[in-house]
Amino acid sequence: MTLKIPFWKHSLKNIDFENVKKAISNNHITSGPISKNVEEKISKYLDSNYAVLTSSCTTALQVSLMAIGLKKNDEVITTPMSFIATSNAIILAGGTPKFVDVDPYTGLMDLKKLKKSISKKTKAIIPVHLYGQMTNIEAIKKITANRDIKIIEDSAHAFEAKMNGKSPGSFSSSSALSFYATKAITCGEGGCLVTNEKTIYEKARKIILHGMDKAPASRGSRFYSHYDMPNLGMKCNLDDVSASLLIDQTEEKWIKENLQKRWLLDSKYRENLNGIEHFGITLHPTLKKEDSPYLFTLRIPEKRDLFIRRLEEAGIGIAVNYRPIHLMEYYKKTFHYKNGDFPEAEKIGKQTLTIPSHGNLKDDEINYICQKIKKIASEVL
Repeated sequence: MTLKIPFWKHSLKNIDFENVKKAISNNHITSGPISKNVEEKISKYLDSNYAVLTSSCTTALQVSLMAIGLKKNDEVITTPMSFIATSNAIILAGGTPKFVDVDPYTGLMDLKKLKKSISKKTKAIIPVHLYGQMTNIEAIKKITANRDIKIIEDSAHAFEAKMNGKSPGSFSSSSALSFYATKAITCGEGGCLVTNEKTIYEKARKIILHGMDKAPASRGSRFYSHYDMPNLGMKCNLDDVSASLLIDQTEEKWIKENLQKRWLLDSKYRENLNGIEHFGITLHPTLKKEDSPYLFTLRIPEKRDLFIRRLEEAGIGIAVNYRPIHLMEYYKKTFHYKNGDFPEAEKIGKQTLTIPSHGNLKDDEINYICQKIKKIASEVL
């Protein structure tokens, strides 16, 4: 019997649909009271001073970079083991991405290599919290001590994660969150900039609305007042209809329940795939207590793409997270990157695949996935 198991399935409930109906019934459907309410809940959960909802994590990163005054020829150090959005945001904000290789086990930025990569041109560092694992931001702070270098966290995979009891954004200039369709907390498309710095917050508020000093909602209040545009901005605010999907999902009770489901899935995968190392397959990095399981990956030493085809033939949705950014055609063409530049990221990129990782998987689906993985491994490896 062949099951059809999608790579991702959202956890939206009837209450989320009801919240959308209420938002649509309101005459004000762009950014407004619902967005503000969600921002306050996000700030409270992450123990941060400010949150600014954006159209995506990509734009949250771009706004963060614009808010620190990124200029042409400024370098921003990040990792090639991420989604292309991380480095694309640097380019779109006017800077130049500079990659450093990753730890061969976790896939997180190699901080020893980071230290050697910092130059006079370094304006910022964007560490990527991968698969729910947090990069050690406090260690990066020590590396950048006495230097005017900002840290902006790509926290697309790590909304609920902590390090030493602190959430993303606690030790950095800002943190960028994602509410994309395949995230544990989702509104289809959406993101958020989180910061403790008032200056960053005030600049971000203007940048997301073309750089205007007055939002459209305030201009429509009792007395009209003209707006000005002190600095360049973009259009990347999140509307109240989209934000309404986040009302219930940003309740602490919902967040905890959803996180527990993913921890349980992580445990079941490890139990059911016990012994798979016999075929040379490496299981997803073992998570620490404060991590937040997001994607469950396998590393297939050989014939990874054949493995993918066989899983798909068995009705199992998969993804690859990630092929290294520097080997994408645009980056090779524009920045002259080549094979061998970042060997650890390249090795992961050749071997990794992600199996269904959402908390809605049933036991029979989990068992089916694991049985197929073992069967395919015995046949092709």
